[in-house]
Amino acid sequence: MFSAEIIQFLRNHFPVHLSEVRAAVDLLVYSVDDAIEAIIKKGNALSTNKELQEAIIFLEKAGEMEIALKTLQNYMNQIETEDDSPIFEDEILDNIEKQNPNYDEYSTDRTTAYTLFENYTYKRPHAFEMINQTVNVRDWKDMLMETCKKLTKINKDLILRFPDDPKFNGKKISYFSDKPETMRSPRRIETLDLFVETNFSANHIRNLIIKMLNHYGIPLSEYKIYLRADYSPLHK
Repeated sequence: MFSAEIIQFLRNHFPVHLSEVRAAVDLLVYSVDDAIEAIIKKGNALSTNKELQEAIIFLEKAGEMEIALKTLQNYMNQIETEDDSPIFEDEILDNIEKQNPNYDEYSTDRTTAYTLFENYTYKRPHAFEMINQTVNVRDWKDMLMETCKKLTKINKDLILRFPDDPKFNGKKISYFSDKPETMRSPRRIETLDLFVETNFSANHIRNLIIKMLNHYGIPLSEYKIYLRADYSPLHK
């Protein structure tokens, strides 16, 4: 894909855009890995039922996808560096509102529902709806924490396993941990001795929510996002 020179250029001059690329690749890596697991599960089930020829086809396809996954993972390693700090979306939005006294001009229709497959860079959240329940939020950090709180009420044992699951943690820092001193901007999940990293871009938070919902078996269609403002026209 991009050369190391291009990646460094983006890191130096367009860090927000590099963060968007990183979030997109991260979600693609997760989605491909999830698909591979589903194919292997199906192949193993066919093997158990002694449908061996069919099982071989499924496992071969999983092997082909593993090759593509390794390529994506290598690319992700190129994008990430030890000193990279994820873009803190809420801080960017705070600065936009401070620098633009007429930021109310960018208010949006708060009744319009958006899915988890949108680009949320430069957008301010108003609320989210999960399993037909609406929760108002102040910012993206708040949305992440409130989502964790609702999932905890559904099954706290599942979320307590996240610190040991590579899918829910970064290569450089922990996203879920009981050791907040190892994190950049941790917030504690209410009622649990578990902390969540919150220093993320809006799209990275979206990715985490997608991963959590999938792990809980909650259809992504049952999660809607409502926006309060859209400042993306300021950055075109």
